[in-house]
Amino acid sequence: SLPLRHTSRETLAILKRIRLTIPKMKRIWGSSALFQEGRDEELNRALMMEKEALDQIKKGNFTLNDLGMPEWKD
Repeated sequence: SLPLRHTSRETLAILKRIRLTIPKMKRIWGSSALFQEGRDEELNRALMMEKEALDQIKKGNFTLNDLGMPEWKD
């Protein structure tokens, strides 16, 4: 596997951009075949990943400066 080179801060910034863009994207592409074939599920996964990462940072399991998204401790 490739080494992780992005900090949690960078990854969370990308996930935030995805979250903020979803409503606009759904207005444009919501009825497209991609959404009907599971794209919505992938977006929900990104939202869940952002929430879980923020929760783990609050718990002190990792920091914004850690590389990648480590395995959760609990």
